[in-house]
Amino acid sequence: MKNEYKQKVVLVKELKNELKDIQMNLDKNRNLLVEEFEKWYNDNYGKFNENNQKEEDLTFNIEDESSTFFNAKSKVDRLHKKGMMNTIKRK
Repeated sequence: MKNEYKQKVVLVKELKNELKDIQMNLDKNRNLLVEEFEKWYNDNYGKFNENNQKEEDLTFNIEDESSTFFNAKSKVDRLHKKGMMNTIKRK
């Protein structure tokens, strides 16, 4: 019985380590995906500042449908800069 318990403890430790590695890979790939998307977006539509205005044209107005996306993108950018992106709870 004691030996069986030790085996299960070792198994749990291995699974926790595997889960930690998977989470690290997930975070790395998520960041890569965001970077690639931002590059693609900037190449196709230009950069936007924190007020959701094109940097080269500050009079640019965003349609109401798009404003939610750009507000979220701006918030994510600020969180990335603060290093808080990995602390957000995901549903």
